[in-house]
Amino acid sequence: MSNQSVHLRSRQSRGTVSRPASTNTRHVFVVVLIAAAFGSGLSFAEQWPNHPSPTKGSEVASYARSIGLRPSVSACIKSAGGATPGTRDCLRDEHDFQDHRLNQTYKKLMGSLVEVDRKHLREEERQWITFRDKYCAVGNEPGQGQELDADECVVDQTADRATELESRMASESRRHLTTTVPDDVRALVAPTDTLLAYKATDLYGDGQQAAVVVVRHPIHGKTDYDFNNNPCDLVVLRRQAGKLSEADHSTKVVDCTYNDIARHAPAMSLSDNLSVSPAHIVYVNQKDRGYSTFYFAWSEQKSMWYLQRATTSNPDGDRVANAGASYPADFAWTPMSSVEPDAMAKILQKQHGTSSE
Repeated sequence: MSNQSVHLRSRQSRGTVSRPASTNTRHVFVVVLIAAAFGSGLSFAEQWPNHPSPTKGSEVASYARSIGLRPSVSACIKSAGGATPGTRDCLRDEHDFQDHRLNQTYKKLMGSLVEVDRKHLREEERQWITFRDKYCAVGNEPGQGQELDADECVVDQTADRATELESRMASESRRHLTTTVPDDVRALVAPTDTLLAYKATDLYGDGQQAAVVVVRHPIHGKTDYDFNNNPCDLVVLRRQAGKLSEADHSTKVVDCTYNDIARHAPAMSLSDNLSVSPAHIVYVNQKDRGYSTFYFAWSEQKSMWYLQRATTSNPDGDRVANAGASYPADFAWTPMSSVEPDAMAKILQKQHGTSSE
């Protein structure tokens, strides 16, 4: 998350930035190690008046583990024997590791979120970088001790942030995996297929629990980069006489051809892109930049699911290009199984407008 070298500010000068209560325990591990190495006359309690002095080695080790610092940084600092160059090398090495860990976790978490949450995470990360840079700056009178203090600040902040995002990533994974999919739904999915999304409700207003699933078939190389070979299906399942069976489907609505997010999505990771309610189904194709959405409705008269509306939203410089088209104003009656995304894209292209981001 940082393009700058590890170079940072005295703890006494951090008063210019409000320190959240949750940060009272931060920087314990490396601070104690450095203080021990240099024989600092300033006690930990004096540096952080609101935090008890961590005199027990077990407390320090526990804190280090809690934010994901490697045990090797402790051994490295001790082996430096109080020498500034060696200690800073230890901190730089740990920072490189933690920064890589943070970047990888951030990318994985972004890939698991829907577009609106991705936008929030991007803004949150910008705010965190701003906070870290101010909180860990060296200050106006940098010296050897202040620079070491600033170095360890960045290491701890980076490790702590990586641990926080890893925790959120784990929560996302648990949320997806713990979605209960009934056995009779799973029985309809081939062993070689991947179930990407599942939602259930009384779609038909008959008091029966129907379902909608997104299934990805095995991908066979670059030959699949053709909508006629799109590996993902949107399938509507209806329960009649106690038995669940396919009622309708689309082989092209869920874009696993050009959209790498869906093409490589893990099992049950696209459920947030699917919404169902009585007589309505909505699916959002989340892309690296922007998204497209298909809205389907149930026609009682024709006993058929049809495309009611389609929208798209794509960044265009500092603007967002939005477009929408609806039946019957902008396109003809289109059953779910007959939706052609390429044809719909041409219709939406004529409808494009822009708005501020």
